[in-house]
Amino acid sequence: MLDLWFQQNFGSNRKFKFQIVYVNGSNNLPNIQQVGDDWKVRLIEEDFMRLMWDMDDM
Repeated sequence: MLDLWFQQNFGSNRKFKFQIVYVNGSNNLPNIQQVGDDWKVRLIEEDFMRLMWDMDDM
């Protein structure tokens, strides 16, 4: 379902530029990237846990 939504909303529409796509759970978005796409897929949970416990900036 996520693949279909992503392709319908961003597949051929290049007016949106983004570097990171945050998703919740497993996905295969990297498999639908087109030539020239430079965005990365990141899991919300992984970044949340890393940032929550990162004490370097305190």
